[in-house]
Amino acid sequence: MTGSDEWGKDPAVQMMRKVFRQMELAQGELLKAAGISIWDPRLRRWREVSLAAFERAWANAARRGIDLREDQAGALYAHCLSRTMMREGIGASDRSSVRKLRRPRAPVYSHKEVHKSNRILIFQVSRVIQGS
Repeated sequence: MTGSDEWGKDPAVQMMRKVFRQMELAQGELLKAAGISIWDPRLRRWREVSLAAFERAWANAARRGIDLREDQAGALYAHCLSRTMMREGIGASDRSSVRKLRRPRAPVYSHKEVHKSNRILIFQVSRVIQGS
């Protein structure tokens, strides 16, 4: 067995690692804004519910031809986690930190492309969350 990371050279694996990193950053910002410890026992259930909603929303976006960038995936997960927490009566005290996560950090697209993509994405997320 070799000591090198063969999987790490795969572009799909690299992209997913970036997605997971963005999800962790988004979750950290959201929890910090809500004043919730990373050791809170409720987090496990919230993460499971949020991950299921995130996966359904991402699949719906892909079916509609929307390719999510890594930073958009992090924002989508933060949205799902935020909605799950709001159902439990927990809300972020500083909503601006969640808004900051939604700002694109990758290549700039035209306003029309971004608006259409975000509108469809938010609509899909809302439908998935309401249905779960």
